[in-house]
Amino acid sequence: MSSIELLERRVASAFYGSFTTLRPVQEAAIELLVKGQNIVLSSGTGSGKTEAVLAPLLSRYWRKAVTTEALILIYIAPTKALVNDLGKRLYPPLDKLGLRVGIRHGDRDDLVSGQTPHVLLTTPESLEVLLFRKDATLQTVCAVVIDEVHLLYNTQRGLQLSVPYFKDSNKA
Repeated sequence: MSSIELLERRVASAFYGSFTTLRPVQEAAIELLVKGQNIVLSSGTGSGKTEAVLAPLLSRYWRKAVTTEALILIYIAPTKALVNDLGKRLYPPLDKLGLRVGIRHGDRDDLVSGQTPHVLLTTPESLEVLLFRKDATLQTVCAVVIDEVHLLYNTQRGLQLSVPYFKDSNKA
């Protein structure tokens, strides 16, 4: 069985259309993510990493998203520009699936628009704000993707992601 056959049919169609074969990075990631494993994925620019990660995660949680209208996935990118670019790129396949994509960074906050997005694209700074204020929309998140993690190493943005947050406020 090929990796694409492991995906929910609508998700596979939205992300891969009529492609008959996947790129190697996609073949490597899909089965692991569909099964619920955590991965670190490294591959060259333009190799299909975003689809390799989002297709299986959305395949796994798509039904929950459309039935509960809840935020199911947070996608963290190091810059507002990358978040904005991803928003434009991901809108078509997510819209085909009936999923809303939202953006949250210093210049835009789709969380206050009235409808909770199913997928939130954000920066480390904005995620830190959401965590600090214990935003209720975070309670339904099933998966978190950190994109371009190498750009966060040894930076303030990376530090913002490394600070532990506890569900129980009595823990230090």
